[in-house]
Amino acid sequence: MWLWWDGELLRGDFSRPAIGVELYGHAGDTMADFDEFENVNVASDPANRQAEAELYAMAVTHWNVTSPAHDLEVGGTALPDGGGDDSSDRPDLETRRLQYEEWWAE
Repeated sequence: MWLWWDGELLRGDFSRPAIGVELYGHAGDTMADFDEFENVNVASDPANRQAEAELYAMAVTHWNVTSPAHDLEVGGTALPDGGGDDSSDRPDLETRRLQYEEWWAE
């Protein structure tokens, strides 16, 4: 997914629709040839909308943080500064998935 860049927060801007989306099928991928599978972008296939929305919601949950404590977290584990997870101000995955689907419909 390609997002607008927020130069102040130094991260993607999840408040705006994505600039572009990439999704590649890896059925049968043995990981022996990295160039074999990422050649056809299947993001425009309506059959993949649900998967795209779910992946987008996961990205939002992971990277769209609103408090300084979140910026110091790695993989959901707070760093020694004591920063903790205050996810109460973030929409849940289903809300973000629906928002993504609305953007696609526009």
